[in-house]
Amino acid sequence: MAIDFAGTAQIIAGSNTALSITASGEITSSSAQPVFSATSNTTSSSLTPVYNTWTVFNNFSGWGTTRWISDTNVGNCLNTANGRFTTVTAGYYLFSATTCVNVGYSFYTTFFLNNAYQPPYTLDYEYNAAASGYTCYRTPRLTVIRYMSVGDTLELGGYFSSSTYSPTLYAKGGIGFMGLLLG
Repeated sequence: MAIDFAGTAQIIAGSNTALSITASGEITSSSAQPVFSATSNTTSSSLTPVYNTWTVFNNFSGWGTTRWISDTNVGNCLNTANGRFTTVTAGYYLFSATTCVNVGYSFYTTFFLNNAYQPPYTLDYEYNAAASGYTCYRTPRLTVIRYMSVGDTLELGGYFSSSTYSPTLYAKGGIGFMGLLLG
């Protein structure tokens, strides 16, 4: 089936243009489509974790009042004060995060959906690195696709397994977090 038109076709949802198709076939979605990209902004260069429990980064000490610097935040879906994404449109979302950690034992990165730990996670493990006298910097990455309903929240978190060989999460620009609506 072919559609022939001279200008731009639009699909309207309420009073908003949800989708546009140009005469050349380019498809663009509404500027209200939720998408964000942010990096950490802390008062210190590293965050002190909570040990032996799954916890959101929001609970780590060392943050300032503006925890994230967002270069893209369409729909204002990311709260830069606490790093929490709140869904304004139901659908499948792609989320990705990168952290930078000096591993002395093990560190897991994950996402919390509605304040609850959600697998999968990344594991960054370097047994007893601190006791061996060397520093081991790692950059765990995690990418997931999640279905989210309107009002659901998602935020970055992790698990530090040991305070004996204290891992350090490098925060000032060392943590990146992004998300976008796939459809």
